[in-house]
Amino acid sequence: MKRKSASIFWGIMFLLGGFVGLAQYGVLVGFICFAVGVLLIIPFKTKSDPQEAAASAAEGKPQRDISVNPAADRDTKSISFPVAGVTFSNESGKVRSRQTILRRILFRDPPFDCDHVVTLEKYFYEGDPAYYVKVNDYIIGNVPKEFVPHVDTNADRPYKIDDFQVYGGQDGKKFGASLKIVFLDIEQN
Repeated sequence: MKRKSASIFWGIMFLLGGFVGLAQYGVLVGFICFAVGVLLIIPFKTKSDPQEAAASAAEGKPQRDISVNPAADRDTKSISFPVAGVTFSNESGKVRSRQTILRRILFRDPPFDCDHVVTLEKYFYEGDPAYYVKVNDYIIGNVPKEFVPHVDTNADRPYKIDDFQVYGGQDGKKFGASLKIVFLDIEQN
């Protein structure tokens, strides 16, 4: 919100500066100031906020339609989702709070001050398959329930975790994470 307000403020300042530039320095300077002002004020479509994606997933609106046909799932190049269960605590380990782990990742505190490796680990919960999302062998959450059938169908395919992000923490909000799984056996266009 602060960024939008600052952008609008500077847009208005450039528009006003355009009148001064037009009157004192000529058409070119005035036009440039007007153009910059308009560009700062007009909202551009940006990448969706991961917190909004997490909220829509929590409301039962998945980010992408998951096909029921396993053959169609195998043709998928990638899948993106917010990590579920980030507010739970782990049963064992040096750091049990997933929120603490996410905070350390976001602020690059040890042991996450160097590169980190994001992996998926299959386990069974009440007889059904489930997947942990791990960073440097620390559990930060799970693949959301609605995405587990898709991930399980494609579990034997080579993949990489791309676009891993940790967000939140400001104004007392909880930390969250999102990621994208890219399957490597399909040619990328």
